[in-house]
Amino acid sequence: MLKYYNLKNLLIVFWTLLLLSINTNADFLSKIFNTQYSFNLEYIINSLNLIRFFIPFLIFFFLIYLILLNYKKINKINKFFYILFFYSLWQIIIFYLNNRNYNQLFNTQIIISMFCIIMIFAIFEIYNLQNVYKNLLLIFLFYTAFILLIYLIIGIIENYENYTLYLYYSIDPNKNYLHQVSPRITGLSRIALILFYFFCFYYTYNKKNNKIFIFTILNILSLIIYLSQSRGTYIGFVIFIIYYLLFIRKKILGKIIFVTSLIIIPIFIATCLNYLQYKNLQKFISQHNIKNEDKNSYLERFNSRNNIRIINELKDSGRIQIWKNSIKIILEEKIILGMGPQSDRYLLEKHFKISKNIDEVFYENNSSNALIYSLLCGGIIGFALLLAKYYFLSSELLKTLINKVNFKSRNMLFHFSYITILFLMVRSIFENSFALFSVDYCLILLCYFTLHKINHSKQSINFL
Repeated sequence: MLKYYNLKNLLIVFWTLLLLSINTNADFLSKIFNTQYSFNLEYIINSLNLIRFFIPFLIFFFLIYLILLNYKKINKINKFFYILFFYSLWQIIIFYLNNRNYNQLFNTQIIISMFCIIMIFAIFEIYNLQNVYKNLLLIFLFYTAFILLIYLIIGIIENYENYTLYLYYSIDPNKNYLHQVSPRITGLSRIALILFYFFCFYYTYNKKNNKIFIFTILNILSLIIYLSQSRGTYIGFVIFIIYYLLFIRKKILGKIIFVTSLIIIPIFIATCLNYLQYKNLQKFISQHNIKNEDKNSYLERFNSRNNIRIINELKDSGRIQIWKNSIKIILEEKIILGMGPQSDRYLLEKHFKISKNIDEVFYENNSSNALIYSLLCGGIIGFALLLAKYYFLSSELLKTLINKVNFKSRNMLFHFSYITILFLMVRSIFENSFALFSVDYCLILLCYFTLHKINHSKQSINFL
């Protein structure tokens, strides 16, 4: 039997490896097996992606072994585990019952990954492992910060001379880097917001002398959020403002000044950058003697890309049309039991090909709503189980709010977990979010079990 600290460290390693497996797919398998062996950079990249893809399968059986070693305590774990387990189990059962040939290996890997995350948290409870959640959070934050930094650098380099200020137009989700599908700006801005939450509470409750450094990081993250022009992330920012002003025990004037500075300073910096870009564009036009027709084209392109996207109508994102199309599919296909994981991609793509009335602007490859996703993938049973997820998450938030004890504390881990759950639940209205294996899925489970532990444990659990 593994010793306490060895088991704890092993599970932390598994958590890290599962994070690394997010957003992998089976497309590269044909590249690595159907091409002649040649030990070069491309082969190394494909090999690493191969390892990343199969990590959950390798971890899965070892986690089952750890649970069976102490199976007598399974009946004492949180009932939320059963909801999570059956939600995943039903999707994989219905997937194979439907005999779908659409990305079988990839869809199986998604469900196996979900099982692995569930089992890691279950083992924490079964073996009563302490002081692990803050370690998991640190690893999560380092990993996501690294991803954000890489794609920001890519966006800056590729658009240095394109006079594009807003990141929404700078990072192309259709491109691959290192044979890795690029995340959408909504995902990157969500990462920036999560990091923003963490550093805000760290700044608020940290008594050390690095306040200026943390405040600078906060303004950089706020600037990234502003430049992303992602409506969903803006909603998360508003949630933070309301939460901070209502629940953080500081003088109201100080809170107002702090929050206001995190809004005004980034907008001021963005305005200055916009002005400098415009001046550089004018200089470029004058130096190259560009004709009036081409000059107007440059200026129109600059203005269209650097206008504030948030003021455009909601329909520009296409989500309302996606939801209508998804519901239409559910009714036309008479989906009762579901079609298995990632069915929204398969069904929307199929619907798009056979329908002549869908505007291509509104075409997307996922349902962009967790509840609709659960209906497409798990049918009525999947929908009911996802509602049960919402019930457990909402209950934990509501019980905490009624109790009020922890809101009076200086526990940054508590505040971070609470607001993150709240934001991800709201985000699931306009994204698939934690309805499938993803960054959101890992994070919301981590925050839920952290919050649950803080609320029900006699021991002090804090980050600082």
